Amino acid sequence: MERIAEFLSRIKIEYRRSRPLTKMVAVAAIALSMVALLTLSWAKYDVQKQTQEMMGEAARLEQENAQLEQKIDALGSVQSAEQIAQEELGMVSPDTVLIDTE
Repeated sequence: MERIAEFLSRIKIEYRRSRPLTKMVAVAAIALSMVALLTLSWAKYDVQKQTQEMMGEAARLEQENAQLEQKIDALGSVQSAEQIAQEELGMVSPDTVLIDTE
């Protein structure tokens, strides 16, 4: 213990004031780090927003795909093909008489 105490008593610690340039460099480094952090945070937010939009679009497309598959399955009958032609394409059967009221 005495050797440690003797060793520690020989150690001198000097405190020097830092130079203004060192302080400016430190402040600039901190400022650049904060700008980089804000930029990364904004990029993360943007990616999350795009991901949510894409997931919504994917869900909508899956629903539309399921509806189209149902229509494809229903096309096996003549009546369903006629119904689709009338509802979506505005077609009429040959024996139908159209009266234009305009």
